[in-house]
Amino acid sequence: ETIQVLSSDALNALGINDSSDYFRMVPNLSQSDNFGPGSKRYAIRGINSGGEPLVVVYYDDIPSIGSPGQTLDPGGSQADVKLWDVERIEVLKGPQGTLYGNGSMGGTIRIISRKPDLGEFQVVGEAGTQTTKSGEESFFAKGVLNVPLVKDRLAVRLTAYDFDNGGYIDDVYLGEKNANDEHTWGGRLGVRFTPTDNLVITSTTYYQDLKTDANYELYENVAVETPASANLSRQPFYDKLWMTNLAVDYDFKLAQLSYSFS
Repeated sequence: ETIQVLSSDALNALGINDSSDYFRMVPNLSQSDNFGPGSKRYAIRGINSGGEPLVVVYYDDIPSIGSPGQTLDPGGSQADVKLWDVERIEVLKGPQGTLYGNGSMGGTIRIISRKPDLGEFQVVGEAGTQTTKSGEESFFAKGVLNVPLVKDRLAVRLTAYDFDNGGYIDDVYLGEKNANDEHTWGGRLGVRFTPTDNLVITSTTYYQDLKTDANYELYENVAVETPASANLSRQPFYDKLWMTNLAVDYDFKLAQLSYSFS
């Protein structure tokens, strides 16, 4: 078993916003998402199958397995949360069932967010635009607000983001150019409370709203100069995600008690 860690400095320097950006940096990690953002399937060392996931994704202490849907294939619809204000990403290769349970036969991906800072007020913002070859322009805005309400005892941290990604796939049968627009917005609220020097209570809540106007499946036989699809009807995708976690850590000096509920 091996572990690879992507630090916050590396994520920020490379402008990584989601799993489609970072998986190329990790040897033996792959993903598939023929129908676009919001429904990933991950594989490590080529271990992959339909049905239950073989690589589980954790957002902090929250396992994201996916919804069975009509196809009973939760491994093909794992969450795709935008990455912003992330402390690090850990990719653990090989079976991880002892620590991470169901869905981790091939490995585990852990996305660790930055927790509230108890001692420093922080405001961070970022915005930008980019272009896609044979496609439309994309825009994004991201922000962080960290407020210590009681110095060294209580703090809150709020992150927010909005991504408007222009399409680049032409729907030839429907006569629509750049049909696969994506709009995703959301954020995270973290609260940290340390009533004593030995006790730390942390609450983390995620919310994300994602919509694509068409799926991302490509058909090479109808493509001429640009990526193309051959849908006979519009196939938008809409995904709303909400999840929360409460973590309690108590230091007994000789041992440490940790409790996590999601």
